[in-house]
Amino acid sequence: MSDEKLNSAFFDIGHSSMQVCIARFTNGKLEVLSHGFDRCLGGRDFDEVLFNHFAHKFKEEYKIDVYQNAKASLSLKDECEELNKVISKNHVVTLKIECLMDEKNIRGLIKREEFEEISLLILERVKVPLEKTLTDAGLSDVHIVEVVGSSSHVPAIIKFLTAFFGKEPMRTITGSESVARGALHKYISESEKETFLAKLQEVKDWLFEDGQDVIKDVYVAKLKKLQEVGDSVEIRCKEWREECRSQMSLFDVSTCIEMMLSLMNPSLTTSNQRRSNRS
Repeated sequence: MSDEKLNSAFFDIGHSSMQVCIARFTNGKLEVLSHGFDRCLGGRDFDEVLFNHFAHKFKEEYKIDVYQNAKASLSLKDECEELNKVISKNHVVTLKIECLMDEKNIRGLIKREEFEEISLLILERVKVPLEKTLTDAGLSDVHIVEVVGSSSHVPAIIKFLTAFFGKEPMRTITGSESVARGALHKYISESEKETFLAKLQEVKDWLFEDGQDVIKDVYVAKLKKLQEVGDSVEIRCKEWREECRSQMSLFDVSTCIEMMLSLMNPSLTTSNQRRSNRS
């Protein structure tokens, strides 16, 4: 059996947060070497970059200030969110909104290169957790980079990861599948997994051999025995999710307050962001 070690980086970026994990595979066994994250960095930051870009652009071209109009701000935010999805498949995208403000129909376009340029500050924030995880893992490089998450479609993200790791990221699993595989490693031991698979195979064999000629109660009894094996795993999973939910409650409240302030006074949030960028 080979003792070759395979070091992999798993990068996950969603709508509001990102995380990266460095793991090592040796003889089929997984060892997590390090983990880094930014709970306030995700696809919505790219949406916000597009929003600010067009808000300033329309102020110059159409003499309207969407920061002073909550309805116009929400309309533009919605369009920018959709634009962020479209720009991953097109080099030039156009934004059109009828009667955005002051009964003016607006139109603007942006090139993918321009979008990547105005997103540089966000990509610099992505770099911090990446460097930390490599340092904590005691590595300077990895063999494989795997990306998942709803915001991993952003071309700037893929280009940045390629430049950082020196290799193009892979997409061999979906987000849902990665969660399922992670839960398998986190919540179930090897002995439990072997027991469950053996019980599952036993039920399958029974269905093919004798299952056609039995009554419903026998089916139910067989499935209950199978369920009993997985109950302890499900309980541990629920306990962990409740613990994470309680830890994140304070962060969620602060995020909601920030969003409410943004709707009531968009310029206030913008000024806070500028102060944060300067610091």
